[in-house]
Amino acid sequence: MKPITKLLVAALSFCLLAAACKKSNQKENAELKEILKNSVQEQFGTADFTLREVKYETHEGAEFTSVSYRTINGESGSAMVVTTAGKPVYVNAQALEANRVYLVDCKGSCGCTERYIPASNSVECTCTPCTMRIIEIQP
Repeated sequence: MKPITKLLVAALSFCLLAAACKKSNQKENAELKEILKNSVQEQFGTADFTLREVKYETHEGAEFTSVSYRTINGESGSAMVVTTAGKPVYVNAQALEANRVYLVDCKGSCGCTERYIPASNSVECTCTPCTMRIIEIQP
C-alpha cells in the first residue's frame, strides 16, 4: 500500500472511530442525565441542566463516574454514579451491595463534592457539614 493510501485509511479509521465515540458518549451522557434528573430537581427546583464534566475511574472491577453539572439558572452541582463489583465499596463506613448501581450525592453549604478514595475503596464527601444521599438505581 502506498504511503498516501495508508494515511487516507488511517484518517478514515480515525473519523469513523471518533464518530462512534461521539455517539457512544452522547448515549452515556443521556443515561447520566436521566439518573441525575430527580436529584437535581430536588436540590435546585429544575431538571433542566447541562453536564459540564464527566470523569470515569475504575478500581478492582467497580466503576466510579464523577459528574459536575450546571442548571439552567446557573447553579452548579455534582454527583457520583457507583457501579459495584465483587469487592465491597464503602460509603459512610457501610458496604454497598455488589453488582448494583448507586447515585451518591453530597450537598451542603461548604460546596462539597463526592470523591473516591482508592486506598480504602470508599466514597466520601469532600467537606463538612455535608449530607450524603445514597440512592440505588433500579435497572
